[in-house]
Amino acid sequence: MFRVKTSSKTLKALLKALGEIDSEPMMVFRKDKVVAWGMDPSHTMMVSMEIKPEFFSAYEFGALKPIKVCIDAITLSKWLPAKDYDAEIRHDGKEIRAIVFSSSSKISKKVSIYEERTPPPPIDIELIGSARVPSADLAEGYTMVFKGTKDVVLEVEEGRFKVIGRENGTVCELEVGDEAISYPEEGKLRGIYNGEYMKMIIDAAKSLADSAEFKFTKQGILEVDIAASGFTAKYFLAPILEEAPE
Repeated sequence: MFRVKTSSKTLKALLKALGEIDSEPMMVFRKDKVVAWGMDPSHTMMVSMEIKPEFFSAYEFGALKPIKVCIDAITLSKWLPAKDYDAEIRHDGKEIRAIVFSSSSKISKKVSIYEERTPPPPIDIELIGSARVPSADLAEGYTMVFKGTKDVVLEVEEGRFKVIGRENGTVCELEVGDEAISYPEEGKLRGIYNGEYMKMIIDAAKSLADSAEFKFTKQGILEVDIAASGFTAKYFLAPILEEAPE
C-alpha cells in the first residue's frame, strides 16, 4: 500500500520530533506527500509537518485513497539506530512495519497504530516580526542556557537574537544581521516560553534543517518554521505571561 525509505538516522529524528510532543501523532500518507500533526497533552505546543517524496530516497504509494494512522512515534524513534543505515516504513494493507537494513542484517518491527483523530482547527495569528537563525549555532548555545532554567526569554534587537535563561540569567547571543530579521515598528521582539518545549524545537531544527525562522505574533504565540528539501514543519508554542508588577 505504501513504502517510504530514508536513512535510519533521519527517520529517527523525524519521529522523535513528532513523538516528543505527541506520543501518538496523526500521519496521513498520500500519493504526493505525507502530512503529520501532533499536540502535547496540555495544549501548549502543536506541530504540523508536510513531507514530499523528494525528502525520501524512495516513496511508493499504491492505495486508492489516503491512509490515515496514529502511530507510536516515540517508541519507534527509540528503536531506530541513529546511524546512516537504510530504513523503511511499509504498509502491506494489513500491518505497518519499520525495517532497518544494517551492514549484515535486516531487522523489522511491527508499528503500533491507534484510532484516527480529528486534526485541530487552524490557528489564527497575526505576525509582527521574525528572525531566521542558524540551527546548529542556536542548538550549541541553547544547551548551556537550558541548564538550570525552566523558562527562556527570546529577544530580537539590532541584528541580534538572544536566548536568556529566565531563572539562571545565562544568555546565548547570536549575530544574525538585520537582513535575517523582520522588525515591528518599535524595533524589538520579545517573548517568554517553556524551556523544555523550546529545546524540542531546536533539537528538531538541528537534526532536520539548516535554520529555523522564529515568528513572533500579536497574540504572543510563537511560530517556528523549519524546512529542508521536500520537508517543512511548523511549531506553535503558547507564551508564558509575565507577572504584572505589584
